[in-house]
Amino acid sequence: MEEQTSRSFTCPIRPSLFSPQFKIEDRSRNYVVQFILELKVDHVTRVVMSQLKGCFVRFSIKKYASNVIQKCLNASDDGQVNLIISKVTSKSSHFRTILQDPFGNYVA
Repeated sequence: MEEQTSRSFTCPIRPSLFSPQFKIEDRSRNYVVQFILELKVDHVTRVVMSQLKGCFVRFSIKKYASNVIQKCLNASDDGQVNLIISKVTSKSSHFRTILQDPFGNYVA
């Protein structure tokens, strides 16, 4: 019997995942997104990142959403990490706010 060294993973992620009905700021629901990101499936991570695009600064200073942003940084490739960093540091006031925030400082 041949040992299987890789596994196939298909994860249906609908655009509504990050809609107001599914908030990553929620203390329970953010764990679902964190779990998805921890799987480190490239195309799935890209879908999550595209849904969060434009919200990195806002989510970085939210108690539960900041955990998701941290997971994005850990699960993403260099290009995606650079995108997050550029968004977070695009304005010095944003970056200063994130650094001084009790949750955002973990992202920075």
